[in-house]
Amino acid sequence: MVKGAAIETVLLLRQCPPALAENYTVAVRDINAALLEKQQELLARAEQAPLELPPLLPQPNACDFPNSRKRKMTGYEAVLQEEVDAKVQRRGEAIRAQDDADFRQRWFEQSVKDIIEQDGPPLSYDNPSPPPSYQPPHPHHCPRPTICLPPLRHLHPPPPTATTGNEQRN
Repeated sequence: MVKGAAIETVLLLRQCPPALAENYTVAVRDINAALLEKQQELLARAEQAPLELPPLLPQPNACDFPNSRKRKMTGYEAVLQEEVDAKVQRRGEAIRAQDDADFRQRWFEQSVKDIIEQDGPPLSYDNPSPPPSYQPPHPHHCPRPTICLPPLRHLHPPPPTATTGNEQRN
């Protein structure tokens, strides 16, 4: 298009008499300068604000009813359904957390029971010495390093002994 306009301008310029040709050339030069200036402004504006698509409009929350295909849920019904779904999910997470805690408790109790069965019955207060067949394990040997604990005898005080009435007054 620009090429065609330039060719027409040159052909018209050749047909004009010399007095009009000079004025015509000056007018074409001025129009060309104005067009170049406008084009530069348009390019600068396009670089400053590139064309972008606007953000997408929010889509309606048209959820299907779980048991009906005749119509979609309204917005209010969809919000209610989301609340019910969130409540069901929280309840399921709480049940799973409780199951995990129960499993850990049963595992701990079973581990303690296994350790007690493996080490034998605890020593009584009446007979604090171990039975003759008992041999304490090597201090650096522990059959279950994650569960092996020192005996807790020092935490349990000996049972009270019988006292006379005179000793209680002191």
